[in-house]
Amino acid sequence: MRLLHCHLRHVRLHADLAVSFAPGLTLIGGPNEAGKSTLVEALHRTLFLRAAATGAPVEQLRSRLHAGHPQVELAFEARGDRWQLAKRFSGGSGSVRLAREGEAPLTGPAAEERLADLLGVREILGGSQKGQLPSRWAHLWVMQGRAGEDLLARSAAAYDLDALVAGLEQGGGAALQSPLDQAVSGRIEELLAETFTPRSHEVRRGSQLFLAARAEQEARRSLEEALERLQAWEAASDALAALEDRLEEIRERALPALVAERERLRRNALRASELDTALRLRSGALGPLLLQRKALLADQAELGELERLLADEQRRAELLVRERAAAAAAVAGAEQGLGEARATRERLERQREELIQRGQLVQRLSEQSRLEQERSRLACERVARAGRQRRLAELEARGRELPPIASAQVAELRRAEQAVRELTGRLEALGTGVELLAADCPVRIDGVLLAPGDERRLDEVFELEVGQGVRLRISPGGGQALAEGRRQRDAAVQALAALRQQLGVATAEAAEAVAREREAIGQERAALLAAGGDAGGADAAAAQALEERLAALAEEIAAQQEIRRVLEQEAPLPADAEGLDRCHRALQQTYRQQQALLLAAEQELRQREQDLQRLRGEEAGVAERQVALEAGLRSRRERQARLLEQHGDLQALGQAVEALSREVDGAQAELAELRQALQALGAGGDAERLTAIDAEIGRLESEQAVLLGERGGARERCERIGGEDPPAAVERARVALETVGEEQAALQRRADGLQLLRQLFGEARADLSSRYSEPLARAIESYLAPLLPAGRACRLRYDPSGGFSGLELQRGGEFFGFEALSGGMREQLAAALRLSMADVLRSGHDGCLPLVFDDAFTNADPQRVAVVKRMLSTAVERGLQVILLTCDPGPYADLVEAGGQSAGLVSLART
Repeated sequence: MRLLHCHLRHVRLHADLAVSFAPGLTLIGGPNEAGKSTLVEALHRTLFLRAAATGAPVEQLRSRLHAGHPQVELAFEARGDRWQLAKRFSGGSGSVRLAREGEAPLTGPAAEERLADLLGVREILGGSQKGQLPSRWAHLWVMQGRAGEDLLARSAAAYDLDALVAGLEQGGGAALQSPLDQAVSGRIEELLAETFTPRSHEVRRGSQLFLAARAEQEARRSLEEALERLQAWEAASDALAALEDRLEEIRERALPALVAERERLRRNALRASELDTALRLRSGALGPLLLQRKALLADQAELGELERLLADEQRRAELLVRERAAAAAAVAGAEQGLGEARATRERLERQREELIQRGQLVQRLSEQSRLEQERSRLACERVARAGRQRRLAELEARGRELPPIASAQVAELRRAEQAVRELTGRLEALGTGVELLAADCPVRIDGVLLAPGDERRLDEVFELEVGQGVRLRISPGGGQALAEGRRQRDAAVQALAALRQQLGVATAEAAEAVAREREAIGQERAALLAAGGDAGGADAAAAQALEERLAALAEEIAAQQEIRRVLEQEAPLPADAEGLDRCHRALQQTYRQQQALLLAAEQELRQREQDLQRLRGEEAGVAERQVALEAGLRSRRERQARLLEQHGDLQALGQAVEALSREVDGAQAELAELRQALQALGAGGDAERLTAIDAEIGRLESEQAVLLGERGGARERCERIGGEDPPAAVERARVALETVGEEQAALQRRADGLQLLRQLFGEARADLSSRYSEPLARAIESYLAPLLPAGRACRLRYDPSGGFSGLELQRGGEFFGFEALSGGMREQLAAALRLSMADVLRSGHDGCLPLVFDDAFTNADPQRVAVVKRMLSTAVERGLQVILLTCDPGPYADLVEAGGQSAGLVSLART
């Protein structure tokens, strides 16, 4: 297979991009974010993802810049023909079109199936299979960031193990296995291929085993249907028999019994009506007797209860009289204690008030003492402030005398002097040096006599006289540079003189001394101001406020002279503030103690008030109970008198009750005889029973009519289902199932035997794994030849069940695993492995396979770049198509030039 060209529309940042691929090497360059990886991913998903797929793989292709669904057109060669593939990724409405040159195009699922066949894969993936997408052609297409991965560490599906082994066998010939091995293996695979698919090893559609399994399923389904018909026939027969039984039960037994029971109940109802009338007459006469006896019994019980209650309440009244006397005595004692507590509280409050006044006096005396000390301090501060103000005036006068020079101006003056010195030095370097070493005649420069050892440095034209007859005019070298230097020096000297005149100093040192003195004056002046040099007005206000407070204190202390006299009689008052403070603290301590006593007295007073209130409440409660009890006694005595007046004493009332009870007993005996006769008839629930029987007879007659209709339907259903003889049909279906089951089991045993044979044959050839790994290792060495030593430098293992693994490379006489190599070496080894696999696989793809490397070679070492270029050249020479995407195409540009028509360069720009 070979890619020819592609056309992308609305794919991420690509609005419309067309790219043609060279037959050999295609170099695609461009900076980051130019869309190189987008191009590779779009081609990969166009080949292996269904157009109607949904989910992340499709969403990642959508453009956020350009409206429209992603569309990709791809032209390629496969199996000797040119194909045009076009996909539009728009979810469920996505479309695909695959056309071979000169034929009608395929669309929809048919196009996807044909594309899978051309690519050599089982199917084109849908959105739910997105997890399998990265493994498709992972051995041929290296996505960005995965160049250094060990391909053999992944599953065998990542590099199409079956096709790779087939290619190795086809390319190796007798070197891999004998003709007999090939014949046996081929025959086994042919037989298995008749039954199983080559990749998924599932049962092939149309094979004998598949047809037998389908026939077995059909036979099993026929048996199940026959069993269902048999069950339906048996159920219909059982239902018909049940209907016949139920009809017979209703006609012969249920309805006759209910009719006889209805006649018996009607006769009983007539007799019960007669007895009930007599019973109501006797009950009407018994009612008044019972009420009269009940009233007499109630009066008898009430009279006895009144006598008992009157005796009990008399005892309670006497007890309440004693309780009330005790409560009155307790209230009197509580009132006396309450008066004593109030007197104690008033005494303690007077003592507390006296302590408050004493504390205020001592506090005012202490404040007066402190204010007098503060007045003395302020007087001293006024003297010191006057001295600071005189010093401030002196500093300001000295500041006005000094030139206004700051540190910045000193720095500027130093820079000007430094510029003069540098320019003078430069002129001296450009000027001419003259030194008189020895002379036997007078030597003069511009008329000035030189003595031996004198040295001059001249930067202008001068005359040299030697003796009386020799005069020389000498011009120093430097040309225009010397004149320019003199001009710059003169300008610098003038600027320095102007600056010195402006500052009023001769040198930078003098200017620095003036600046330091001005700085010292400023610091001292700030310190004097901070010390309160200008706070005279504030101090005067504070002194006036202090005098006013002292006067107020004197008035307040004079108003408390009597308290002061009492205090001084107890103990002389201190004269200083500290002593007065100690005295005030002692008074505060005494006040706190007095306050505690007062709080205790108030608490006791509240408790006594509460006790008095409680005792008064108890006394009132006793009085209320006494009044209520006396009222109850009067009411009960009045009721007792009325009952005695009505019935006489208790004995006479008892005799009247006994006589009335004998009369009631006779009437009740007569009623009992009538009830017994009525009960013998059993007519208590006959009316309800008769109604229920009528309803049941009606229900049975309705059920009988319904059952007659159902019996006809059940009989018709039995005749219809039983027309095909369901038991015989079940037996025939069971025999057919056994027949096809035996055939399917035989075919399954044959298939299992073939699979076991292939497994045993593969195990027998397992020790020949080197026949597969060695050719692949030699192919890798051929690509990495410049980096490897002579001899065997690469090795890997092959396992028929697990595939290839354990890729190692010899470095410095020792073999290293893939992960132990450097990053650049891993990239090159992985590329060599992929190129070698493509060499093996291309025989099944018209001798060509496209390999894609997306930023796979990141190491810019010249030696390794040379190895990569050699690998790519070798791959192109062997007929592979290589597409290399890189940010820097420069190192590989010569490959494109050398490739001529088989190579091409594509440049992408960031948009």
